[in-house]
Amino acid sequence: MNKSDLVLDTVYEFFCKSNDFNGIPLTSLAKKTNLDYLEVVSLIQNLVRAGKVSIQSDINPHIISLGHFDTDTQLKILEEAIQNKTEILDAVFDVEISSEVILYVHIHLRLTWRKTEMLVNSLLHHILKDLLWENLN
Repeated sequence: MNKSDLVLDTVYEFFCKSNDFNGIPLTSLAKKTNLDYLEVVSLIQNLVRAGKVSIQSDINPHIISLGHFDTDTQLKILEEAIQNKTEILDAVFDVEISSEVILYVHIHLRLTWRKTEMLVNSLLHHILKDLLWENLN
């Protein structure tokens, strides 16, 4: 598997396996894929240009409230993420942060991706969980 596919698979799997179909933070993506942060940003830039990944970076980037940014804005956000690369918050825990950049698989890939089964299973899990919660209350 090439690095671009690894990054895309990781973004997709995080989206499907999260409790609320969340995106993955950029720094978490670098750690999960064991790739250098700057290399991940470069790969994400290419995936944004190809329309496969979208970026959220706002007051609450974990929620896509007003839709996705246009491609140029997303690429600018990634350039800023390079400039703000990381800070070490705590030498004991070695926690890294960057500007809050959250990655999502682009909507059309969610519908055509080869791992559709994972998305369907995740959706069914959420529906069943909600039904069980309603019946318990």
